[in-house]
Amino acid sequence: MHGRNHPDVPHHAAAIDTLLARSSSDWSRALVGLDVATALLNRPLPEIEQAMDLGRTAPSAGASAPIRSVWQRATELHQQAARWRTQPAVRDYADMLRSWSSRPQAAPVAVAVARL
Repeated sequence: MHGRNHPDVPHHAAAIDTLLARSSSDWSRALVGLDVATALLNRPLPEIEQAMDLGRTAPSAGASAPIRSVWQRATELHQQAARWRTQPAVRDYADMLRSWSSRPQAAPVAVAVARL
């Protein structure tokens, strides 16, 4: 369920919210949140602040290094939000992403995704 491919992602994410709450995978919850955030940006009336708020929860999903798919979707969300880069929520998200990538445990994943 990748956000930019499915405009109904917010609806579907709400439908599986209960299952996600029981999931032992922090990264699964982060991926769904990032997909929903991307979908919110791709609506006819984008919900920028809500999307960026959801995006900012990804780094706190787990204490370990982010998995590649989480990092990749987090950077894709940033790219999707580029047209609103002057808005504070988008600037805050970009700052969070830079801070996240500078953490030692995230550096190998960030470098690997940057090469894609």
